[in-house]
Amino acid sequence: MAGRFPPGSDIEAALQEAFVRAWLRPAGEIQSMDGWIRVVASNLVRSDLRRREAETRALGRLAQTSYEDVPSEPLLAQAAVDDALAGLSERQRRPFVLHYLEDCSVEQVADGARCVSGHGQAASPPGEVPPGSQGALA
Repeated sequence: MAGRFPPGSDIEAALQEAFVRAWLRPAGEIQSMDGWIRVVASNLVRSDLRRREAETRALGRLAQTSYEDVPSEPLLAQAAVDDALAGLSERQRRPFVLHYLEDCSVEQVADGARCVSGHGQAASPPGEVPPGSQGALA
């Protein structure tokens, strides 16, 4: 029987278990004691091998999935925002950061950027006409 199963199989324990099960059966129920013990012991060894293989597969899956290694959605979203901000110029990035990340009002962002609120154009010094406008004489 040992040649039918891989090394490491606990054949002796399976045979002992088969003898105990045969002992607990009512007398006369088992017609061929040798055959019955061989079949029961083989089934016990196979069952043990399947259980060990399933445990090894499960432990392998557990080792692959480490929840500490998987970034959470907020971290992924933050990384996407950081990447997008890195692609902007300083002039474009600063108002975005002030308004959306630092919770500054539009007026505060405009004051910091020396712009007219809501227009996105640079404020001109007093007495100077902004570029692109027609001025008061038009």
